[in-house]
Amino acid sequence: MAETAVVSRAEEPATQDIIQEATTNPVAVLTDEAKFDQFYQRMKEETDGLQADVSTKRGRDAIAAMAYKVSQTKTAIDKAGLALTEGWRKQTSTVNAARKKITTKLDELRDQVRAPLNAWEETEKKRVATCEATIARLARDGVVQLADTSEQIRARIAAVTATEIDEAVYQEFAEQALAVREATLANLEIAVGRLEKEEADRAELQRLREAEAQRLAAEAERAREEERRAAEQRRQEEIERERQATAQRAEEQRQRDIEEASRRERERIEQEARDREAAAERERQAERDRVERERAAERAESEARIAKAEREAQAEREAAAAREQARRDEEQRIAAEQRQAAEEQAARERDIAHRSAVNGEAQAAIVSLGVKDQVAHNIVLAIAAGTVPHVRIAY
Repeated sequence: MAETAVVSRAEEPATQDIIQEATTNPVAVLTDEAKFDQFYQRMKEETDGLQADVSTKRGRDAIAAMAYKVSQTKTAIDKAGLALTEGWRKQTSTVNAARKKITTKLDELRDQVRAPLNAWEETEKKRVATCEATIARLARDGVVQLADTSEQIRARIAAVTATEIDEAVYQEFAEQALAVREATLANLEIAVGRLEKEEADRAELQRLREAEAQRLAAEAERAREEERRAAEQRRQEEIERERQATAQRAEEQRQRDIEEASRRERERIEQEARDREAAAERERQAERDRVERERAAERAESEARIAKAEREAQAEREAAAAREQARRDEEQRIAAEQRQAAEEQAARERDIAHRSAVNGEAQAAIVSLGVKDQVAHNIVLAIAAGTVPHVRIAY
């Protein structure tokens, strides 16, 4: 090995020749450290002289090619060390040390060459992940849930609108990101229009309900005032009757002085008649109370059965709706929600029409009993509102 090294230093081959020699005869740099140093220096000059821009594909390919060249050269030299003849293998320790040194230095050189490309690839990976995450978020923002309000949708529209799609950053994702953002904004604009209309309709319905409640309360107050006036009139009439009775009793007292025996008998007979009438009235009142209790119990039982049936029907409808909703796949979800909204609106309209028809039938039945039409209308509204105790309309 020493003799070979002397010859190498004496000949001083050109730097380009040393790379060619190492490529065609890798054993030369394994057995002559000076040749390896010369070879390594030339390889390092090539790698240091590489001017490549990682922002372009051509530059990245040049870096990868140079790193591959270093790696392949290292592999060729290492394989040559493993393939030495029996004679050379006697120098195992020398060859192994040279292999280890050459492998280490060329690995370091390869890693040094690839470092800018590795950094670019890591940055590129983060850019792609950021672009994909933004596109996924934009797509999620376009999905409208049943519980969403117009205010929430407005906030999401602002957030989506504020999402900047820089073509220099998004590059191959720019077209997709812009399309997803536009589709999301279009869907959210449609949804916010629908939700604002629904919220306005609900507010108007609430206003009408409150106005109706106020009207009914005013009517109830007028009815109570009329009842108070009637009660006062009855009280005055009772006072007048009592006054007249007192005068009558005075007159009767005067008559009793004249016809004491006859008056006592008459009073006894009259008292017995009053007692009998009072007893009969108590019996009649007790019977009325019993009948009313039975009717109230029957009404309560009927209402309980109706409420239970309604709860069971509602539970069945909800279970059926849940099963139907579970069956739908993700691609049809938005369309299904829109159809469901339309169906619910139709159901509400049918319910309103049904209740109106039932109320009309009830009003007609009351009118047929001789009640005026407006009074019958007010009675039906009061029953429907639940202000008439123990009475309700079965829809």
